[in-house]
Amino acid sequence: MPSITELLNDGLDTQAITDRILAGLGTAPGASSLTPRYGPCEADALRERMMRAVASLGEAEVKDIMATEGKIEVCCEFCNDTYNFKEEEVLTYLRS
Repeated sequence: MPSITELLNDGLDTQAITDRILAGLGTAPGASSLTPRYGPCEADALRERMMRAVASLGEAEVKDIMATEGKIEVCCEFCNDTYNFKEEEVLTYLRS
């Protein structure tokens, strides 16, 4: 079988490549595919998860980042939303 790159260069789409790789394994032609979902990326849930991630750095690291960077900025790799956290906000969360 050619490499994935060769198959893509030959104009095959991901479904055609998958069908070719899985040929003979009982996959149904034209079967529906699943679209990946990431998240939750809803604003409230995302901000809370990001706050937990920042807080997991610990108080000393948070203070060090604030001293050197002046802010703590976190960007979601899935939806590209960016949140900025203030030092006091993170420290208050850590102490709660």
